[in-house]
Amino acid sequence: MKLDLSCDLSCGLFQARSAVKTLGLLNYVANPIMKFECVELIGEHKLLEAKPYVMKMKLFGLLPVGLHTMDFSYMDAEGSFVMRDNGYSELCKKWDHIMSFTANESGVRYRDRADITAGVLTPFVWLFALFFYKHRQRRWKRLAIHNFKALSVDRKSC
Repeated sequence: MKLDLSCDLSCGLFQARSAVKTLGLLNYVANPIMKFECVELIGEHKLLEAKPYVMKMKLFGLLPVGLHTMDFSYMDAEGSFVMRDNGYSELCKKWDHIMSFTANESGVRYRDRADITAGVLTPFVWLFALFFYKHRQRRWKRLAIHNFKALSVDRKSC
């Protein structure tokens, strides 16, 4: 099943692009619903490379829900940036999440698109994803309004 949500962020494309490539951002926008811990020890501010990472997932930061592989790739173009997580797990055979950022006159248009396959559980996982991505977009907006200060890193715009 597919979902497609978007919102406007009051930040520069460089800020969004720099932040989205970190585990710190992933955990900030997922908090308090989900917490991700990379099996490979990486810092919260280290840039995630274009490669697969195995993540331990914890619902509400406490309840282990298994391992999920996030397979990142990136595409840069003038005025836009795309990050793809072509992920999967035992529960979800396909969690293909595309995050796109496009500069506009008011900042950045952010879009989450996902294609999810989880067998007979797909409708329930899709409903969770819809709720989760709406939550993530609210957290992105809050982060952008406060100039990414919650990530404790200087994210100045170019």
